[in-house]
This record gives sequence, C-alpha cells and structure tokens, in this order.
Amino acid sequence: MQQSNALLLLGLETTPSESDLVDLVEEKVFEIRTYFLRQTIVPELYRSRAKKLVQFGEAARILGLTYSPTIFPNYEGQAPETLPKLLTWYGSGVAYYRFQLSSTLNPFDLENIVEQLISHQINFEDAFYEASKTVDMSEETIPASQAIDYAVLQSHLRLGENELAQVLIAQERKRIDGRYEREGKQK
Repeated sequence: MQQSNALLLLGLETTPSESDLVDLVEEKVFEIRTYFLRQTIVPELYRSRAKKLVQFGEAARILGLTYSPTIFPNYEGQAPETLPKLLTWYGSGVAYYRFQLSSTLNPFDLENIVEQLISHQINFEDAFYEASKTVDMSEETIPASQAIDYAVLQSHLRLGENELAQVLIAQERKRIDGRYEREGKQK
C-alpha cells in the first residue's frame, strides 16, 4: 500500500499528526470492534470486517504508526459431544473471545482474535450438527445471520422442554446446513 492509498482509505487528504492519526484509526477500529461484540457470528461477514481491520492497520503503519502484537491464548479444546455441555463450552468460548476483543484497539490483534473466534464458531457448529443428527432439519430457509439463541435452547434442555428444544435444534441444523452448502462441504 502506498501513502496515497493509506490516506484515501482513512479519508484523509494530508498526513495528520501522530495523535490525530491514532485517534482516527482507533475510531475506525472501534466501530468494527463494536460490530464483533454485538452481532451474531457469521464467519463470512466476520472475515470481511477482519480484512478491513488489517487494511486500517496497514494504512496506519504506512503513515508511521507501529503496533506491538499481543499473544492471546486460544480457548479451543475438544468440543464436548453432548448438547448441554457443548452449549456451555460454546458460550464460555464466545465470552472469552469477546472479552479479549474488548481489551484492545490494535487492528492486528483484533484480526487475530476474530480469526480464533470464527474457528471456535465453526468448531461449535460442526459439533452441534453432529450432536443433533437425530433431529430432522427445519424445512424453512434460515438466513446465516439468524442463529438461534443458544441460552434459550440450553434453558429448554435444562427444563425438559423437549418439543421447544427440538424446534430450535431443527432451525439451527438448517442454518448450519446452509453454511455447508455455501462452502461445498460434505455433511
């Protein structure tokens, strides 16, 4: 990336002072980070925004800012095979990664954490799909961004509300199946 492209990406005409540049980059990164903290994890959408973080980081680097990388441990472990344990594992992992996201405005660190979060999401969806294979999929089309509320599913399972849980599981299986189709993945 050249300096002119870096300025254009950041919406600038001339190179700002270092403090103004830091403020501008943090503002742009904050907006993307807020998306990651609030939205349903859809790997394709998260990846496109993570690329934008890298572009902002590169533009800032071209204009003279440097970022020191931080190592964030990966939450991953073996996903449990039963739905109740799997849902707890998933929720804990998402909370862990979102806490890590909230602790930095370094665009390169955020991109790394987002990639780990996406990996956690995909591992969860694969394990969920396998653990719920006895439930037929919903017939309706479920958009990728319409993930079920896993806390509600977990509550239904705890309370023995199997019919309500089955409806949510069927919907989520259909949503995950849509990702498999988009990726050309064998089920």
